[in-house]
This record gives sequence, C-alpha cells and structure tokens, in this order.
Amino acid sequence: MGIDVFMEWKGMTESEREAQRTLDARGAQGWLRESLHNGDLFTRYLFREAFQAKRWDGTGEQPDGDLFYLRSNVGIAYIAADVLRQRLPTALKMVSEEWFIAGSMEVNESYLQGIRDFVALAERKEMETDLPVIIIVAP
Repeated sequence: MGIDVFMEWKGMTESEREAQRTLDARGAQGWLRESLHNGDLFTRYLFREAFQAKRWDGTGEQPDGDLFYLRSNVGIAYIAADVLRQRLPTALKMVSEEWFIAGSMEVNESYLQGIRDFVALAERKEMETDLPVIIIVAP
C-alpha cells in the first residue's frame, strides 16, 4: 500500500503521460510513490494542498475554483514550484527518518534523487508554461 503522486502540466503530451505509467517511472517523469511506513508521510507535507483539497465524488455539480475534484480518494491542486523547492529539505529529512523507523539503516539515495528530480521537473514545467504544475495524489 502506498501513495502515488503524479504531476501534470499545460501541454503535457500523451507520451509524457505514458512515461509515468511505466515500471521505470521516477520523479524525473513526474511520478512518485511513497510506501506507508511508520512516521510522518513526506507526501502529506510536500503536497499538502492536494491532500487538503475538497473532494468531489463525481455526483452532482462539480465545485468551482482552481482545484479539481475527481473522486473521494484523489486530491488535486496547483502547487507553485517555489513552494515545493522551499519544502524539499524538510521532505527529504522526513524520508530519511521514515527509512530509519522502518528498520533500514541506510537511506536509498536514488529514491531521494527521484524526489529532487520531481521538484526540478515542476520548476522546469512552470518556467516553460508560466503556470504552476498540477499535483495529483492518490492514497
């Protein structure tokens, strides 16, 4: 069990979407996965707006506003890249603590790099489109 985080942006191509669905997908493609361990979840910190988004179950009229509402277990929010960059050091520290609590004495550096790559992609896409990226969390 875990939390999947996807990123979308204006002008995203179908091949970019497909790249997020491959077994090799990582932060550089706009996808992260956090396994549920003991301790704080870095995804709830780094992408808090998506977790705090009001939910829509798909019935009735869709709520207005900048947030999208798909179904009760998915949260979506626009999050500015500078906000993600500011939260990144604490999020990386949280991951290290999660790994320690889960019994691993060594943090997986490639996993940490994937988180850094995710934030770097958000920065790149925001610069290219002049819009913040859309973060989708599926717990």
